[in-house]
Amino acid sequence: MERFLSMTALAPALLAAILAAGPAAALPAGQDSDPGASCDRLAATNDGSAPVPPVKLAELNAPAAASACRAAIRSSGARPRHHLQLARALLKLGQYDEARAHLVTAAARGNAAAYYILGQLHHTGTGVDRDTARAHALYLRALEAGYREAAFGLLALYRDPGSGLYDPEEAEAARLYLYRAGIL
Repeated sequence: MERFLSMTALAPALLAAILAAGPAAALPAGQDSDPGASCDRLAATNDGSAPVPPVKLAELNAPAAASACRAAIRSSGARPRHHLQLARALLKLGQYDEARAHLVTAAARGNAAAYYILGQLHHTGTGVDRDTARAHALYLRALEAGYREAAFGLLALYRDPGSGLYDPEEAEAARLYLYRAGIL
């Protein structure tokens, strides 16, 4: 039987999991003159919204990504994913207030992964007061909007006796959902 992790041990792992993604990919020559393409190349997430493979957190050059994504947002072609990607870089830089503002913008513009990351911030108390009820609502919103990985956040809340949402049956349902979705 799996052992339950304490919230203290789980918080860094959860935040890292939502920020982590696959290897960085180079764009064809000449595309870096497009601020949106530079933002994508430097900070793509694993939500599938960018036209390039995701960038692992360990490989994310946060200052360069923040600069590129700010330029993309200033351009007329800014997309919700650019706000999400900027937030990811800002989180790595420890600029939580600005990151949260960009996550709210991305979520309001339809990016489901942004709801998940906002949930993570509230779940772990990263840059905000820990609020597991708010985290729960945000995870559900992300899941309803199609971000299947949000079930990981629900699973963690339901497994954590200190969350106020501890429920082994719900935890098993979340685990089965992830398994059936091919994520776990």
